[in-house]
Amino acid sequence: MLSFARPAGVAIAISLILSAGSLPAQASPEEANQATNDSAVSIVNEALKADDGLVPKDSITGSAPAIAGALPAPEGTGATGKQVDVAIKAQDEDDSVSKIGDDSSSLMTVLRHGDKAFFDLEIPDGYTPPLQTDGSVLLKDSESSLLYPFIKSPWALDANGQKLATNYEIVGRTLIQHVDTEGAQYPIVADPSIQWIPYPIIAM
Repeated sequence: MLSFARPAGVAIAISLILSAGSLPAQASPEEANQATNDSAVSIVNEALKADDGLVPKDSITGSAPAIAGALPAPEGTGATGKQVDVAIKAQDEDDSVSKIGDDSSSLMTVLRHGDKAFFDLEIPDGYTPPLQTDGSVLLKDSESSLLYPFIKSPWALDANGQKLATNYEIVGRTLIQHVDTEGAQYPIVADPSIQWIPYPIIAM
């Protein structure tokens, strides 16, 4: 049986989950091009084979280091007409991979060493991102106290498809994803998923 060497590194992913009935997501010209870091793309694609339900099969792969969108109104509140714009940017721009689909999108960063990845949160003034007990993150409007769906609970897989313990830490406007890599086989893919309503063009 043939065997292939796996590219070294850890991939951390951010997925954006689109609201039903919203405009379909489209990739920017930068995204539509082949990612500049082929190694990062290989790491992500190989890891995702372990669970093909984590990222939409119709996703377009690109190299955008950030994704952006507008959050949906909180369910059951009757709140309408207020658009809350958000963006997530990987601090390691050179090893970022984006996957843009019709109803969800992902931003993935490959770690060549270490057990954490850093993302900058771009959220409006007057909003805070409280961390929840299930590992997810909401966005709180300080004026109305409404809580918007923002970041879903994270997941992490190593190169063998083994699920790893992972959690978020928020320091100011920085999202840190920690991954327990003890006994894990690199590369590792981890994912914070962000619920949103997309722009017609969502990647920067």
